[in-house]
Amino acid sequence: YKFTSVMGVDDGGSVINSNNGTWIAQFGKTINVTDFGAKAVTDYDNANHFAKVISFLQVNEGLELIVKSKENVHFETSSTFNLPIKTDLVMDNAMVFSNGDSEMGLVIGDEDNYNFNRKLIIRVYKKTLSDWEDKNNIGVLIWNLYESTNVHIIRSERFTVGVKFNAKT
Repeated sequence: YKFTSVMGVDDGGSVINSNNGTWIAQFGKTINVTDFGAKAVTDYDNANHFAKVISFLQVNEGLELIVKSKENVHFETSSTFNLPIKTDLVMDNAMVFSNGDSEMGLVIGDEDNYNFNRKLIIRVYKKTLSDWEDKNNIGVLIWNLYESTNVHIIRSERFTVGVKFNAKT
């Protein structure tokens, strides 16, 4: 972290305010969800921490996001995780989704942009078993893969649809 006397917008990860000023993270090309306060603890909702990660990645392209903890425990969340394009993802620990049956778990990219030359290593599962009826209950939705993107789905369980690839025509 680098200290400045100018107060910034505290996001709990890349910018942290103190009494005397602001600490700004000096990340390299890799960030971890734990840099934003996420915890690999059973029954702990990381939704707010993950929202900070997503906001940071939306303005900082080309980084690698690591989902890893020293403990061999998953990271739980009650909301969909929308990974922006131009981000590599390496999940050493799984993300566990406790959101509803009509919601998705992990969404990578969006329908208007293409993912080029990315690395995706994915481990996700739903906390409770799907009702097997709702086709919108997707574990991993990946948009517009193109050229040299390596996708490794290690785990996608308990969703109605495990993995879905979409492409804009």
